[in-house]
Amino acid sequence: MRNIPNEIKNSIINVFPKENTLAIIIFGSYGTDKHTSESDIDIAWIPIKKVPITELATKTEALRNILDIDVDLKIVTDNYTIALKKAILEGEVIYKSKDFKDYINKFYFENSDVIDILDWRDMYGN
Repeated sequence: MRNIPNEIKNSIINVFPKENTLAIIIFGSYGTDKHTSESDIDIAWIPIKKVPITELATKTEALRNILDIDVDLKIVTDNYTIALKKAILEGEVIYKSKDFKDYINKFYFENSDVIDILDWRDMYGN
């Protein structure tokens, strides 16, 4: 369980346009007992429609200015199946649209083979 203040969550959520956001997930050590003063905050943004690559720099800079902490932002696309799995399993979804559940179901259906292999590796080592 993460301990992330609501004002931090709301500040993050407000950076992203709701009309183009399926979900926002905080993952990594932030808000956990592994968090240190050196830790950054890892954020996964799942947009509904493709966004220009320049959005990565724009949103990262906005988040750094608002939060006053280093930010590692991932814009999750279809190519990020492993990163998305890690973010969802380890992270906290701080915002989700009404379509997020359908997206996750489709994601697991389309990537079940990869997910099964990763789960096997997690259980038995590489």
